[in-house]
Amino acid sequence: MKIKIEKGIPISGQGSLKSKSSVYRKVFAEMEVGDSFLIKAANSVDKLKARSLLTRAALNAGVKITTRTDEDGNLRVWKTD
Repeated sequence: MKIKIEKGIPISGQGSLKSKSSVYRKVFAEMEVGDSFLIKAANSVDKLKARSLLTRAALNAGVKITTRTDEDGNLRVWKTD
């Protein structure tokens, strides 16, 4: 397999995951146990990325969460502790 190496391509989206993670940490701080919110996910890859980001944000915030996919394929997140 031949991989083309390219030069001079700027890195896009730098820090975007970190900023999203901090947004979720703030949301978790405002939530009470049993509260939930919905994340609209376009596809299964988006859901996987969101779950990973949410898990890390919850761990950093010191809270526990659980997620479920609803009948429309979106991700619902509950604060459980």
